[in-house]
Amino acid sequence: MTKPIKLTDRAAFQRFVDRYDTLLLDCDGVIWSAKTIIPGVLQVLKYFRKKGKQLLFVTNNSTRSRASNLKKLQTFGIEASEEEIFSSSYAAAYYLRHMIDFPKEKKVYIIGESGIEDELNLMGIKNTKADTDNGPMQNWDFADITPDPEIGAVLCGFDTFINYRKIAKAFFYLRTDPDCLFLLTNDDTTFPANGTVYPGSGSLSSSLITALNRKPDRVMGKPNKPMLDCIVDKYHLNVERTCMIGDRLDTDIQFGINGGIDTLLVLTGVSTEKEILAEDAPILPDYYVDSLSLLEIVNNLELERVYSKFQGYTWSLSILDNPFGKMFYDLNIPYPVQHSQNLEYAQNELRKSIDTLVKFGYHIVAYNNTNTGKVASKKPNPIQKLDNEKIKQYTRLTILIDDPGQNYGLTSSNSTISSYDLVAVQPTNEKLFQMACGTFDVDIISLEMGSRLPFYFKHTTVGLAIDRGIYFEISYAPAIRDSGSRRQLISNAQNLVRITRGRNIIITSDAQRAMELRGPYDIINLGTIMGLNQAQAKDCISTNCRAVLLHAITRTKTHKSVISYNPVSELEPHELWKAGDSSGKGKKRKQKKRIRSDSDEQEKGEESEGDLEDMEI
Repeated sequence: MTKPIKLTDRAAFQRFVDRYDTLLLDCDGVIWSAKTIIPGVLQVLKYFRKKGKQLLFVTNNSTRSRASNLKKLQTFGIEASEEEIFSSSYAAAYYLRHMIDFPKEKKVYIIGESGIEDELNLMGIKNTKADTDNGPMQNWDFADITPDPEIGAVLCGFDTFINYRKIAKAFFYLRTDPDCLFLLTNDDTTFPANGTVYPGSGSLSSSLITALNRKPDRVMGKPNKPMLDCIVDKYHLNVERTCMIGDRLDTDIQFGINGGIDTLLVLTGVSTEKEILAEDAPILPDYYVDSLSLLEIVNNLELERVYSKFQGYTWSLSILDNPFGKMFYDLNIPYPVQHSQNLEYAQNELRKSIDTLVKFGYHIVAYNNTNTGKVASKKPNPIQKLDNEKIKQYTRLTILIDDPGQNYGLTSSNSTISSYDLVAVQPTNEKLFQMACGTFDVDIISLEMGSRLPFYFKHTTVGLAIDRGIYFEISYAPAIRDSGSRRQLISNAQNLVRITRGRNIIITSDAQRAMELRGPYDIINLGTIMGLNQAQAKDCISTNCRAVLLHAITRTKTHKSVISYNPVSELEPHELWKAGDSSGKGKKRKQKKRIRSDSDEQEKGEESEGDLEDMEI
């Protein structure tokens, strides 16, 4: 079996683009993930249009009509028409009307949702409506299930209202009438959602297949050939100039193979490069690429230069801070310290966590070491970064503070503090929270959001931190470990979002195990539950985290000064040079800025005029 070609350079991309006239595009995992478009894809689709390519959006999702799918495309700014959308529900309707000429006097019994009903109606095919039997059977009343000579087909799709009544009626129609067609929109056993998978249409219809001991007459959706037959029939495609682009080997790529067309696998969804490079890989695409967004390289030389620097990285849902989109950060990965119980296990979990973050598409992490009480100077930083070039690694120190009178050593002159890239504090009472917001020289204020906070968020206090460029942290993994704290976390987070108006917030994991981690777009969805809009939620794991790192650099590398104002009338005659009056009169200017260094205060009158000019802002 021929090994697939990985598209990595401008020439390869150009050959691919020139080779095909029609591109069949899967949607979820290729164009978008959950409710967010994959960065850079919109520009690629526009480029395809500019090159005169025919684009067809092919999806197994039967719950949406073409009109509904079109609205979703348009919300992402994608130009398309209903005629360019081919869903499994539309494929079933097209098959019945145009491929087998389903009798007009017959009707279809639907197990599914409104997407199937809408497409059948538009094709002029009578049906039982999707919601007819959504209610449960009462008192085991099978007498309500009677023969219906009008039923000519049973069509099963995904149905969140699936129940015994629907299965029983479909079974009855198919068993009592051998001529009744048995069709599936698709037979996907699972589908991805919320960072995991759930039973798909194939799982729902399996009970009918088992009870009837009968295979469906046709399965329309990918990877089955009938759907491609309908597409070729409708659009009169030249299969030699057509390519299927998808993210799943077992559906999208197998669909192209079954239909005799070329295939391109993108690595922004389900299937991975490891699967196709395995020696015993059963399904192989003709080509594969890290992200569909990379195909714009043929039209963007700067993009090519950026990509050449980052080849070999796992690119899941976005790339570095470059034309592809924003980087994703997790700035709180607990680091196992020497006194941890079962240290070897904890270190293995850390490696698993980093591998999982890479797979999810994160680009930058910070290992967190927690310290209680005063930070002793010259205490060695125990964090050792892993040998993993696929992700940028930083170090972080979080200090638990519980005594307002304690000197916690939070200064850049403290060698222990300066040995970490990031510094955070976790205040335990209102006084310390006020000090953290107003005076502590830190980057992050971490809060125990999963429990009842001992203070309220106030505009004035929180505003001090925002003005100083300090960010508030919300960590989600503790709520995964303890289900009882979830409601409190959401409540506290909503209060913080209300007070900050969504500003200066970062979302981190604080995950002790890999299984507690979630992908970027799951975190974005979580952020919307907390009261953030989608853009703000994305910033909480991207732009805001970058700002935290920049704040840390500023905190450690820049020189602090104080600006004071003195009326000219209060200056002594020999001090009038400070007001820019070399004559000593000083009558025309009322005020002048005077700058005094915190670390090297100079005696009055000793600065030269040249020194002052060097220091002026």
